[in-house]
Amino acid sequence: MSSKTFKLVRDDEKCAAENDDELFSRGLVSCFGECPICRIPLPTDIRQRVVNLCCMKTICNGCIMAASEVAGHSGSGDPCPFCRTAPPCSDEVCLALIQKRMDAGDAEAFCEFGQIHKFGEYGLPSDISRAVELNKKAAKLGSLDAHTNLGYMYEFGEGLEKDVNQALHHYEISAKGGYPEARFHLGFFEEDRGRMDRALHHWMISTKMGDEDSLNAIKKLYVDGDALKEDYGEALIGYRDAMDAMKSEPRRKALELHEQRYSSKGKAEREKAEAVARAEQAAAKLLQELDLEVSAAPSIGQASGSNTKGQKKKKKRIKKK
Repeated sequence: MSSKTFKLVRDDEKCAAENDDELFSRGLVSCFGECPICRIPLPTDIRQRVVNLCCMKTICNGCIMAASEVAGHSGSGDPCPFCRTAPPCSDEVCLALIQKRMDAGDAEAFCEFGQIHKFGEYGLPSDISRAVELNKKAAKLGSLDAHTNLGYMYEFGEGLEKDVNQALHHYEISAKGGYPEARFHLGFFEEDRGRMDRALHHWMISTKMGDEDSLNAIKKLYVDGDALKEDYGEALIGYRDAMDAMKSEPRRKALELHEQRYSSKGKAEREKAEAVARAEQAAAKLLQELDLEVSAAPSIGQASGSNTKGQKKKKKRIKKK
């Protein structure tokens, strides 16, 4: 090997090491931040938060429901709890609100409009090419959500030619910014390569942000013998702490109402409750074996859950969409 070739190899190794240090030392806290109304950390569960199109602020459903109750009592309708804009009355008004935010250079507005084109919402036809274009613009403006969307599109060839390197590039940018779903995807890339320690590292970070799919991935590593009992115990406690930080009584009521409206009834509901109970018992038993308090076991699946296929988020390996 010539000295020039050796130097290039060493430079590549140095860059890879520096990227690793940055990848695993940044983005340790969820990028979602706090709800601007109640100032409690926003849930990672997409069912428990909403983006208001008027101001593109993400607000927890607890505050949305509380504001709606107040508005109902006063007869003033349901204005946005943050900017007080009147609720949109048609698809056209919704699109006009988003366009207004795009005109102001709002990265999240471009990202939202991109996903609207992808899924064909608000009366628009599905247009994957336009979705790619808008997500790229949003990513340039700094949207971590858009970087995750692009990573997914490159990974699975949706509107773009499949490109693993580009997928990793966008996932890594998003993960460094604290986006838990990007960590979830990166963990699977590492698992597919047989690098279980790196997969565990990614999933541990996102689990401690409250991502239930990542917790379940670590559980599978433990069951398969690729993670230690102590690793799974650490994940359970981290998940519990994250969920505790996100809890509030209004959010509990809002989630309960959501499940009453959209959850299936009868046998399927009973089976889900039984599965949750079994998971809780297994977690409690494990924590006992680790000489930890039984109360440390999180109520898995109770305060969060996998999203349905019809929603926008899009985890294919463990269904979360």
